[in-house]
Amino acid sequence: MSNNAAAEILERVGAVSGLFVGRSIAAGSHGTVFTCCVTRLGKDGRLRYVSGTGAALKVVRKDHIRNHSLRKEIRREVEFMRDLGTHPNIVRMFSSFEDSRHVYLLEERCQMDLFSWTRHLKRPATPTEVSKIVAGIASALSHCHENGVIHGDVKLENVLMTPPPAGSALGDIKLTDFGWAIREEAADAGTGGTPEYSSPEVV
Repeated sequence: MSNNAAAEILERVGAVSGLFVGRSIAAGSHGTVFTCCVTRLGKDGRLRYVSGTGAALKVVRKDHIRNHSLRKEIRREVEFMRDLGTHPNIVRMFSSFEDSRHVYLLEERCQMDLFSWTRHLKRPATPTEVSKIVAGIASALSHCHENGVIHGDVKLENVLMTPPPAGSALGDIKLTDFGWAIREEAADAGTGGTPEYSSPEVV
């Protein structure tokens, strides 16, 4: 995304939503993620204020999601993250909105994904750290299953973590990216997710 395009997005979003949008922290083939601070949000009362840099704004270009399957992924992500509500091990979605050119997803901000964490650690993870990671993922998946949702794409890049507290190398564990999630009753309708992480019988 060019600097001019990014500046235009920030100006338009700020004017409409009351968001103060900061720097770009991630970019992919379909959009860009920015840090942001929320001063007000919508009229539904669900969120009034997010302090500091505790939020992230995912900006997805509509001309990059003309493909039917990609549009379904975006809709699924919004639907399931809203339905699952607040859980300590699932990235919280505060709101979503759109204009003629972009879809915006306002979410809880995390520091990095599990894949990046293992590369930055430069040592074996301790048993305590591994236990916390496994327990966090298990707790998130248990909440999904209790609500009839199958995530469908659990992998290192979809497990995020918050900044660690002082004296620790590991923050809170957060499951994200529900673009391949399905309802439990639709489990036999097909498969999705990342092939490299799928079991052999579904590849």
